[in-house]
Amino acid sequence: MAGDWIVDIHIEPAARSLPTSLLAGQISGQVLHATDPECAAADAPVSIRQRRRVLHVTTTNQQGEFHLALPAGAGAETHLAIHIPAAANRHAGCAAETLIIPLRILASRTIAAPQGDPQ
Repeated sequence: MAGDWIVDIHIEPAARSLPTSLLAGQISGQVLHATDPECAAADAPVSIRQRRRVLHVTTTNQQGEFHLALPAGAGAETHLAIHIPAAANRHAGCAAETLIIPLRILASRTIAAPQGDPQ
């Protein structure tokens, strides 16, 4: 949970057939308000950043869901940034917020992909 927001994140490692120098995997998730379902995280910009450099960017859909490519070699200073603008929140009590989630925290909680290809 990040402030008044819940961010559910799933990291899927890239297929073993892809060159590891290009893509480490996919990040998908959903942003939900913890107590007020009227506060929507629709059309919120979501980006993967390394220091101040933007690596990938997308926006959430109407349900607050997002999907991003996770670049290979994302270092300790790489983070997920979610900016929830006040204009996207149609409810008067919802303020703009930016959520910053360091990817090193997520990597430490991710279970490694199974070895071998399922047949």
